[in-house]
Amino acid sequence: MKPRSCVLSEAGCQFKGTAEELESHSSDIQNHIQVIAESMAQYRLNIRNLELKVEESVSENIKLKEQLQDIYPVLGTVKNLDTTKLEIAEQTVEEMNETLIRLKEYMQRAQPAVVQDHKSKSPQGTKSPELKSPPRGLFNHNTSFEDHKPKHAAPPTDL
Repeated sequence: MKPRSCVLSEAGCQFKGTAEELESHSSDIQNHIQVIAESMAQYRLNIRNLELKVEESVSENIKLKEQLQDIYPVLGTVKNLDTTKLEIAEQTVEEMNETLIRLKEYMQRAQPAVVQDHKSKSPQGTKSPELKSPPRGLFNHNTSFEDHKPKHAAPPTDL
C-alpha cells in the first residue's frame, strides 16, 4: 500500500503511513493541536516580519517623497540659471558678431586711407595714425557706426 499524509499536513503535521496508521494517528488530537499551534505561531511571526518590512518601506517612501519635494525648487532654480546663462551667451555672441561686422567695415574703410596716407605722408615702415586704434565708441553697441565713418573711405562691398 501507498503511504498517505495526514489531513493536517498543510498545517505542519508530517505523519505518513498506511490507512490503518493514518486512522490511529488522526485520533491523536492533542498532537494535532500542538502542530496547529506551532504552525500558527510561525505564521504570526512571518506576518509580523512582513508588517515591519511594509512599515519600513512606507517610512522610506515618505522620506524620499519629502526629499523629492525639497529638490523640485532647486531644480527650478538651476533650470532658470541655465536659461539665463544661455540667454547671456546668445546675447554676447550676437554682440560679438555685430562688433566683428563693424570692425570689418572699419578695416575696409581705413585700408584705402592708410595706403594713400602711407604713400603721401608717412616715411617707409611707419603706420598711419588711423590704423593704430579705431575711433572712440566704435565698439559701443549703443552708437551707430555711421557716427564714426571716415569721410574718405569707400563703402563696404562684400558684406
